[in-house]
Amino acid sequence: MGHMQDEWKDEVVLKDKYPRLFHLEVDKDCKIADRLVNRVWVWNWSLNIRALDRLPTRLKLSARCLDINGIGCPLCPYRVESISHTLFSCEVAKKIWRKVGIWVDILLPCVDNWSEWLLWSQGWQRSNSCKRLHPIGAAAIWSLWKFRNAHLFDPTKMRKQELFDSIRLFSFNWITDRGKENISWNDWLIKPV
Repeated sequence: MGHMQDEWKDEVVLKDKYPRLFHLEVDKDCKIADRLVNRVWVWNWSLNIRALDRLPTRLKLSARCLDINGIGCPLCPYRVESISHTLFSCEVAKKIWRKVGIWVDILLPCVDNWSEWLLWSQGWQRSNSCKRLHPIGAAAIWSLWKFRNAHLFDPTKMRKQELFDSIRLFSFNWITDRGKENISWNDWLIKPV
């Protein structure tokens, strides 16, 4: 029986006390000790697609009857800004995904939404040769959303030219900080997978 199903303080089962954390955990039978790596908490959580659907895109804000300046994408104003558009089909996103594909030397598929992305990326986690692709993809998604926010709220913070560099930096930090990879920054820039 894993840590989340054990009775702890006051005879409370952790999965009952923290049901949202238990729901996110991929390995329901893991032990707490398995999640502490080099004094850093490392969780194996599944991504909840519904959580991404809550991100405040202009389309979502408009649906909530908030007064906003249109529902067009702030990066390419000819399309409606949805989460799928911002992360996958926006011209900025498409260019970034092409650059990531060239960098990792893998032909990444053209996907248009989260479901397609997750379906394709699930194979990454199963393949030993491509374990680094998952954090690279997560860093790309995080950086695209962060870039979108910087563009909206403080255009001086991040330029389009810095977007790809932030993906390489975030993914490198995520991989090395977890303590599971020993790779130099220069090697990472040249051959990440």
